Amino acid sequence: MMVGRYCIFIQYSKGTTTVHDVRLWVMLSAPRTSATRMSLAPSFNISRCPQCTVAQPNLTLKHKVDHQHLDKSFYLLLCASCGMPTLVIANQWLHVDAMWPDPKTYSQDIPSKARNALRDARDTLFTPSLSIVGSARAIDFMLKHRGYKDGSLFQRIKQAADDHVITADMKEWADEVRKESNIERHADEDEPEATMDDAQRVLKFAEALAEILFELPARVLRGRGKAPAATDGNGQI
Repeated sequence: MMVGRYCIFIQYSKGTTTVHDVRLWVMLSAPRTSATRMSLAPSFNISRCPQCTVAQPNLTLKHKVDHQHLDKSFYLLLCASCGMPTLVIANQWLHVDAMWPDPKTYSQDIPSKARNALRDARDTLFTPSLSIVGSARAIDFMLKHRGYKDGSLFQRIKQAADDHVITADMKEWADEVRKESNIERHADEDEPEATMDDAQRVLKFAEALAEILFELPARVLRGRGKAPAATDGNGQI
């Protein structure tokens, strides 16, 4: 399905209907609703745009396709803030069966302070400076939880690399993130404004660090039967 410069391939299956069948049906089916300006976010209980995370998003309907065999409707929504698409698959009572992109949740394997900081950073992506600072706080909490508490953030990152807790490439990436967060914490008129791309890049590092320091080790222990199963924010493993 083409919407502006975006192409969305729907992958959904139920019973004997294959992903291929659904994809072809949605892409070739003619009947679609016209675009509307009313936000459907409240109808689907979407509190933040899954793309840009702006609160109380204005997600307007671009296309809707009804699939009688699946007893589902496919809603293509566009965010008025970022212009990015969100795909919702729901039944006739607007109960959401699936959504793309999935709302991000963080594993309980990540320490609570770091997990909350990651959530804050993601929720403020639409305000890049705040998001970058939130990601830096998450990195700080994660390093302290692993015992790296003394010295500057740069010194603690270096020590983690020297101890082979993170790789040399991760250290270089972390140093770039540290510099970006310093720029946002200190008002410098000569520095350009942070962008959402900047904030997403810093958050991706923080999420990667959380996976390396906490999620992967816990997954290994669970695989060996030595740790309890962890859940994400929705109680899913």
